[in-house]
Amino acid sequence: MIRFATLRLALLRSQVGWTTLGLERSRSIANGFRGSLTMATEEEIKRAFKAFKKRLKLARLDDASGLGIGSKASRIGGITPPGGHPPEVWDALVAQGKLKREGGGILALAQEL
Repeated sequence: MIRFATLRLALLRSQVGWTTLGLERSRSIANGFRGSLTMATEEEIKRAFKAFKKRLKLARLDDASGLGIGSKASRIGGITPPGGHPPEVWDALVAQGKLKREGGGILALAQEL
Protein backbone atom coordinates (compact mmCIF):
# COMPACT_ATOMS: atom_id res chain seq x y z
CA MET A 1 0.00 0.00 0.00
CA ILE A 2 2.85 2.39 0.80
CA ARG A 3 4.47 1.64 -2.55
CA PHE A 4 1.20 2.53 -4.33
CA ALA A 5 0.85 5.77 -2.34
CA THR A 6 4.45 6.74 -3.09
CA LEU A 7 3.97 5.96 -6.77
CA ARG A 8 0.72 7.94 -6.80
CA LEU A 9 2.42 10.87 -5.07
CA ALA A 10 5.18 10.87 -7.68
CA LEU A 11 2.57 10.78 -10.45
CA LEU A 12 0.64 13.68 -8.89
CA ARG A 13 3.84 15.65 -8.46
CA SER A 14 4.60 15.30 -12.14
CA GLN A 15 1.03 16.17 -13.21
CA VAL A 16 0.07 19.07 -10.95
CA GLY A 17 3.30 19.99 -9.28
CA TRP A 18 4.01 19.77 -5.57
CA THR A 19 0.88 21.32 -4.15
CA THR A 20 -1.17 20.85 -1.05
CA LEU A 21 -3.94 19.39 -3.18
CA GLY A 22 -1.64 16.70 -4.51
CA LEU A 23 -0.37 15.91 -1.04
CA GLU A 24 -3.89 15.67 0.44
CA ARG A 25 -5.10 13.57 -2.47
CA SER A 26 -2.22 11.16 -2.00
CA ARG A 27 -2.94 10.92 1.73
CA SER A 28 -6.55 9.99 1.07
CA ILE A 29 -5.37 7.34 -1.38
CA ALA A 30 -2.88 5.99 1.16
CA ASN A 31 -5.63 5.87 3.81
CA GLY A 32 -7.95 4.02 1.48
CA PHE A 33 -10.32 7.01 1.19
CA ARG A 34 -11.21 6.74 4.89
CA GLY A 35 -10.51 10.39 5.61
CA SER A 36 -12.62 12.20 3.08
CA LEU A 37 -11.97 15.90 2.74
CA THR A 38 -15.57 16.81 1.88
CA MET A 39 -18.36 17.51 4.31
CA ALA A 40 -21.96 16.62 3.59
CA THR A 41 -24.09 19.57 2.53
CA GLU A 42 -27.61 20.12 3.80
CA GLU A 43 -29.00 19.28 0.36
CA GLU A 44 -27.14 15.94 0.28
CA ILE A 45 -28.34 15.12 3.79
CA LYS A 46 -31.91 15.95 2.86
CA ARG A 47 -31.81 13.77 -0.28
CA ALA A 48 -30.18 10.89 1.58
CA PHE A 49 -32.78 10.99 4.38
CA LYS A 50 -35.59 11.01 1.83
CA ALA A 51 -34.01 8.05 -0.01
CA PHE A 52 -33.60 6.18 3.29
CA LYS A 53 -37.25 6.67 4.26
CA LYS A 54 -38.41 5.57 0.81
CA ARG A 55 -36.22 2.45 0.84
CA LEU A 56 -37.40 1.56 4.36
CA LYS A 57 -41.04 1.99 3.33
CA LEU A 58 -40.56 -0.26 0.29
CA ALA A 59 -38.77 -2.89 2.37
CA ARG A 60 -41.61 -2.91 4.89
CA LEU A 61 -44.27 -3.14 2.17
CA ASP A 62 -42.39 -6.01 0.57
CA ASP A 63 -42.15 -7.81 3.91
CA ALA A 64 -45.83 -7.31 4.71
CA SER A 65 -47.06 -8.36 1.29
CA GLY A 66 -47.06 -12.05 0.76
CA LEU A 67 -49.29 -14.95 0.22
CA GLY A 68 -50.84 -15.93 3.48
CA ILE A 69 -54.03 -15.96 5.43
CA GLY A 70 -54.84 -12.75 7.23
CA SER A 71 -52.86 -9.58 7.46
CA LYS A 72 -49.22 -9.60 8.33
CA ALA A 73 -47.35 -6.75 9.96
CA SER A 74 -43.82 -6.01 8.84
CA ARG A 75 -41.05 -6.86 11.28
CA ILE A 76 -38.42 -4.71 9.56
CA GLY A 77 -37.06 -2.05 11.87
CA GLY A 78 -33.97 -0.94 9.99
CA ILE A 79 -32.11 -1.34 6.72
CA THR A 80 -28.67 -0.85 5.28
CA PRO A 81 -28.38 2.68 3.89
CA PRO A 82 -29.05 3.07 0.17
CA GLY A 83 -26.02 3.37 -2.07
CA GLY A 84 -25.09 6.54 -3.85
CA HIS A 85 -24.44 8.58 -0.72
CA PRO A 86 -21.10 8.80 1.09
CA PRO A 87 -20.74 7.55 4.68
CA GLU A 88 -20.35 11.13 5.92
CA VAL A 89 -23.99 11.78 5.06
CA TRP A 90 -25.19 8.88 7.22
CA ASP A 91 -22.88 9.95 10.04
CA ALA A 92 -24.38 13.44 9.87
CA LEU A 93 -27.93 12.04 10.04
CA VAL A 94 -26.99 9.96 13.09
CA ALA A 95 -25.41 13.02 14.71
CA GLN A 96 -28.59 15.03 14.04
CA GLY A 97 -30.63 12.34 15.78
CA LYS A 98 -32.71 11.42 12.74
CA LEU A 99 -31.23 7.92 12.41
CA LYS A 100 -29.91 5.39 14.91
CA ARG A 101 -27.27 2.73 14.38
CA GLU A 102 -28.56 -0.78 15.01
CA GLY A 103 -25.22 -2.51 14.47
CA GLY A 104 -23.89 -4.48 11.54
CA GLY A 105 -24.31 -1.52 9.18
CA ILE A 106 -28.06 -1.30 9.82
CA LEU A 107 -29.69 2.09 10.38
CA ALA A 108 -33.20 2.75 11.68
CA LEU A 109 -35.39 5.82 12.09
CA ALA A 110 -34.71 7.29 15.52
CA GLN A 111 -38.28 8.48 16.09
CA GLU A 112 -39.65 4.92 15.88
CA LEU A 113 -37.48 3.43 18.59
